[in-house]
Amino acid sequence: MQTITLKIDDSIYENLLWLLNQFPKKKIRIIEKPLYTADDEKAYKKAVRELEQGEALSLNELKKELQDV
Repeated sequence: MQTITLKIDDSIYENLLWLLNQFPKKKIRIIEKPLYTADDEKAYKKAVRELEQGEALSLNELKKELQDV
């Protein structure tokens, strides 16, 4: 079985769910819980920006910082 993640506009959400529910239950399963939340996505984007701007700490720098606490 394969898993896909989609971002769906609210205007077509109900239509898509109706379509998916037309398939046999043994062939498709709708997973209600998102794999990641909007907060996860924001944190990811922030981390990418930090990496691109050289603001992220290396693992060794982070370990040293944690030891100094």
